[in-house]
Amino acid sequence: MDRGTWNCYAFDFVDMQMKQISEVWTLRTNSDSGTNRLVFVISGEGELYASDAGIRLEAGSLFVCQPGRNPYTVRAVRGGLAIYYIEFASAKTYRQGQQWAVEDCPLPVQGIVQGIPVPIVRRCMETLYECWSAGSGAEAHRVQAGLTELWQSILTAGTDEKEPEASHAVIRSIQDYFDEHYTETFPVEELACAWGMKPTSFFQSFKRSTSQSPLQYITAKRIEKARELLATRDMKIKEVSKAVGYADAYYFSRIFKSAVGVSPVEYMHSFRKTIVVLNPFLWAGLTALGIPGDRMVVLPKEEHSEDPAVEFDLAPMRARQPDLILGSEKAAIWYDGLSELAPTRLIPYKRQSWREHLMQLAAAIGMEEVAVYWIRSYERKAAAARHRIHQSLRNETVLAARIWRHGRVRVFGEQRRKVGDFLYRELQLNAPARIRGFAFEELDSVGKLNDYGADHILLFTEPGFDAGCIHELKGKVYQAGEYPWLHYSALGHEKALAEAVELFTKRAF
Repeated sequence: MDRGTWNCYAFDFVDMQMKQISEVWTLRTNSDSGTNRLVFVISGEGELYASDAGIRLEAGSLFVCQPGRNPYTVRAVRGGLAIYYIEFASAKTYRQGQQWAVEDCPLPVQGIVQGIPVPIVRRCMETLYECWSAGSGAEAHRVQAGLTELWQSILTAGTDEKEPEASHAVIRSIQDYFDEHYTETFPVEELACAWGMKPTSFFQSFKRSTSQSPLQYITAKRIEKARELLATRDMKIKEVSKAVGYADAYYFSRIFKSAVGVSPVEYMHSFRKTIVVLNPFLWAGLTALGIPGDRMVVLPKEEHSEDPAVEFDLAPMRARQPDLILGSEKAAIWYDGLSELAPTRLIPYKRQSWREHLMQLAAAIGMEEVAVYWIRSYERKAAAARHRIHQSLRNETVLAARIWRHGRVRVFGEQRRKVGDFLYRELQLNAPARIRGFAFEELDSVGKLNDYGADHILLFTEPGFDAGCIHELKGKVYQAGEYPWLHYSALGHEKALAEAVELFTKRAF
């Protein structure tokens, strides 16, 4: 096919609402056949009525309204329904000889769209709503990108692809290539051809595997490198922009702020402080926010103690001349002495979640916007991870346990902080019936794990652990290290997400 005959799509964003429906909501009639109207269910259950016909709605449902139809009525059941409602016009553009042609191009699907990639569609909706709420013309490029991604997801949903989907190994090799050449420009058609795929199949396979389009993946790599350079190098903004593949420093600044939450200049100025850190979970949170290691002083345990009976020797800390001191609530007894050296912030560990830890750390260093964007990015990754893992495990049960080298075994219950929260609430995996309602139990042998009747067993082991005893276990067994699974922090959760996808979507022992 001649390149000049390929279609491109353009969009006009008309309206968007996020609705919390407690009873009934009626959509207005729309006679414009060129305007697409969509309802996407965020949470809850309900029904959508057109005339007398009712359609069931649940979390992840996407409904495309028929142009010219009588008003649709959405009725909530079981406590309420949260939805996104969106209107946009669409057109295709192409060359005819020496002229450009434009034609209206409404979505060719109606009703419930089956087989959509729910995490991707939800992320599109979140991006579009964020841009619409901002009301800024500067967000126009993100609106077009979000609508293009949504359009592609709808058109390819439930299709019977003649070309097989790319394997995870192929996608991993493409990611590795992007990681090395992220400053370059990648036409999708050329990339697909290089790996022996059609552009649509390439795009769809990459997004299903990574939860990002190729362009979004490359942009994330560029921003990641830019954050590193801004935090660790004495470089001008235009130098950083060029180093990560953006010729226009102004455009780079806009992309950076959109991804991180603050401008490159604001981000760079946040790293001019020396921070003394008294607890490892605080170090991990600061690392997630982008604070470089050389700006943090993690005080060894031998230089301080949280035991009230032991005198806190402030001399080693005084020698480091900190600009800020961060610790847990256990250091409260030494607060007066610490605050004489530098501003001191104590963050409760047991009584707060890792998200609250991260927000308090960000507030202490003046980077609240970065924390908000980091958590938002994490939620998108978690949604994509849930989708991939559920496709692999379906409704099978998962049990987690820790084994020490001397044979001690601990089973983690559904109520266990970190492991229970992560597996059964974050990833929404199915817990065996016997672990519901408790935090942990101690066992005297590995074989007793079979008593819980789990389909999958995730084992956390120490270095040097003898895996011979694993073979007596029933079900599928996965072996993992204690880090990051047992490390309660923002960074620990992010790394555990990546490991969970690797473990549960590949063959076990």
